[in-house]
Order: sequence, then structure tokens, then C-alpha cells
Amino acid sequence: MLNKNSFRLLFTAILIIAITGLSSCSSSDDSPPDSTDDSGMDGSDDSTDDDATDETLFFISSVTTRDVDGTLISDRTYTYNSENQLMESAPVSYPSNKVFYVYEGDLITQIDFINAIDGQRIKYVEYFYNAQDQLSRSIFYVSDNVFLVDVYEYDSLDRLVRTITYDDDIAFENNEISYANEFYYDEDNDLYEERFIDYFSDGTTQELVRKRVTQFQEPTNLWNLGDAANKLRHSFILGISLPQRFANSQILLEESYNVDLDTDEIDFIIYEAEFTSDENGNVNSATFKVYSDDGSGTVLTDRTIEIEFVELEI
Repeated sequence: MLNKNSFRLLFTAILIIAITGLSSCSSSDDSPPDSTDDSGMDGSDDSTDDDATDETLFFISSVTTRDVDGTLISDRTYTYNSENQLMESAPVSYPSNKVFYVYEGDLITQIDFINAIDGQRIKYVEYFYNAQDQLSRSIFYVSDNVFLVDVYEYDSLDRLVRTITYDDDIAFENNEISYANEFYYDEDNDLYEERFIDYFSDGTTQELVRKRVTQFQEPTNLWNLGDAANKLRHSFILGISLPQRFANSQILLEESYNVDLDTDEIDFIIYEAEFTSDENGNVNSATFKVYSDDGSGTVLTDRTIEIEFVELEI
């Protein structure tokens, strides 16, 4: 069973937080065309259905994850309703849970994890939003017991700047923080630094700092799961880490390094990932490695993900 330590390693080392979300496709001009034919002689209508074009957008349809030796880790499909809302994620050949997405209006308020064999719900997540429809809190339940509570804070530019994690609902009510993540951005609004702060029962804290190095090229279409799913800052959407935070740039390479707090210098690498894109600009594959946080260079995770897309009208 998932424990809090392993959950936290997934949360921090594999970068499960998607910082800025995805850019949505701009809407077409709704103003009527300028009519220049005012003769009215033949009664014909100059406008035709051919003049109207349907706007489309690429949505993730499947994700396959393999270990470095090619061993299948997971493969899942993603399905959408007529409003392009993500409704279900299901395993293909690898035994896993089905995931169902519950909506209130245009927002996902709950994700249910259902045992694919017996149909029983084994865990679920509740989501809450602020007045700006930004994710403000999530509660993760296992067997109907609160396992973790996450709180999300934003700055005046609507950037995620802090997440606070509590071990359970009682700790949340008493403001007994387990750990917090803080995020810092450069003048281009790209994330360049993360701070992880442990809170101990004796009132002391321990801080880790990670420097981010990222290479970009031309703008592209990034991973898209629909507007509501794109809002969520949680790995439960895809079950793996997909950096969704870069809204307008094609990411080629990303690396994260530990920083020595005494010297403020880069110490050793923690994470690295490389990305490739298809002919439509969709990032369709990535390889990523997670290294031990003791500086030994030991590779803890070495995986490849492959993403397929479906083009839907919006």
C-alpha cells in the first residue's frame, strides 16, 4: 500500500506539480461577416457552410510508460464526453484501477479510483476551488480515511507559489504542517527554483533547494486533457509526472539540481528529462531519470513515456 514517504518522493522528486497549467486554444471571432452585397437582386446567400471552419485541438488519448529495459509499467486510455471533458481513464493491458472524473459545472470536484476487477472504490480525491476557479485544496482518501490534505497558494500573477501538505484532516484542522513546497519564477515566468520544507513535531524545519534548468524551442501544443483536468495540480490525472507548466514553449530538456545551502551552489543532479514532439507539435514522448537525493548518482527511476492524441472539435 502507498505510504506517505513514498507518496512524498513521488510528489517531490518526480515533479508531480504542474505549475502554470496549459494554455487553452483561443476562440474564433464571433462577429458576423461584413456584408458587401446589398443588391438583393438574385436572392442568393453569399455565405456558405464552406466559409465556416471547425476549430480543433489535440487531446491525450493514451499514455504508455516503460522501464529503461522496455518492461511495461502502465498503459492507459483517456476518454472524453461530447463537451471534451475528461470522463474516464482505463488500463489497457497492465492491471490497474479505472479512474472516473466527477464534475460540477466546468470543474472536476472528485476523482474516483475503482478496482477494475471487483468494481470497488479503493481511493478518491476531492477538489476545491477559490473564487477565480483555481485549485485551492485537495483531499486524498484511502478506504474513506483522509490520507493527505494539500493546500495551494497563488501570487498576484496567478502563479502557484506554495503548496502545503498535512498528514490528515486532524493535522489540517490544527495547522500541523507535514511539509511545504515553494516555487520561484524568473522574469519570463519560468520556474527556476523549488524549495522543499519539512516540518517536524518539535517545531524545527529542514529545507531542501532545487535549481531548475530548462531548454526550450518553438511554441507547441502541450499535453491537453480538457480545461477542467488541466487546472488540477496533481499527478492523479495521468498517474505519472508530466510537466504541464509550460504554456507557450516546447520543452526539450529539463534538469533539476540540489543546491548546497551553505554555498548556494549547485551540488548534484536530482532529475533530468528529454522530450520529443510529433509533426503537429505535440510532445509525444519523454524519457526521465530520478536520482537519489544523497548525491551518490544512483538512478532510482529511469523510464520512457509515449503519448498518443485524438483531435477533437472545440
